[in-house]
Amino acid sequence: KREITVERPRLPIGIDNIVIRHLAIGEAKVDLIFERIGDRVVCYLDHRHEGLVPLVVRS
Repeated sequence: KREITVERPRLPIGIDNIVIRHLAIGEAKVDLIFERIGDRVVCYLDHRHEGLVPLVVRS
């Protein structure tokens, strides 16, 4: 199955965002972004890569 699954996204204290660039999933390469918003951490694909690879985020 070619998808990205993220379980309970977290970031270290003091880090507000991380970008994993050019993550290879099959033939596709995507940028995966983790971002702290308030007390939550969200994970999403860069808008240029939406739809290339399914992203499943489980909190």
